[in-house]
Amino acid sequence: MLYNYACANEKSGNYNTALTFFQFASKLKLNWTDALFGEAVTHFKIKNYGEAERCILKALKSYKGTDALENFEVMQYFKAMVYKKLKDYPKAKR
Repeated sequence: MLYNYACANEKSGNYNTALTFFQFASKLKLNWTDALFGEAVTHFKIKNYGEAERCILKALKSYKGTDALENFEVMQYFKAMVYKKLKDYPKAKR
């Protein structure tokens, strides 16, 4: 429920509320990939690329294919986009 509320807020542009609820969801279900990925995307949208990097790396580390809504390749691509925004081009290469 917290995750869905966070997603709805992220889609509506209520980024601070979305971040709060993605973080709650990740604490209730420790290192939940989807909540971490949602948090990473939200940080990216508000141009907080350092936090987006932290969250996407944690999401990829905790990834379990049967537990995640997003697939691993999409998250890897997102990680490359974050590195591009951080101007860390060697890490941005796939």
